[in-house]
Amino acid sequence: MSTVIKSTSNVLLLSAERLLLGKQHGVSVWATAALLVLSAIVAGATDLSFNIVGYSWQTVNTLLTVAYMMTMKYEYSRFREIQ
Repeated sequence: MSTVIKSTSNVLLLSAERLLLGKQHGVSVWATAALLVLSAIVAGATDLSFNIVGYSWQTVNTLLTVAYMMTMKYEYSRFREIQ
């Protein structure tokens, strides 16, 4: 199931770009992200092991990765405005 959590980072990143940077993504990009999450859910459905500590760490890792990527995108957009 950690694959499911990891694959949600793409959807979180797309959502954050839209909310924070005002970037618009096409339907095809959203459909691709949805298929990625759906395929991860199908693949993770057979994972019967559950460890709250492991899932908590994976969730924190995913959120911090998205935060890092958004920081980089924001700084890059600011740098381009200065030039």
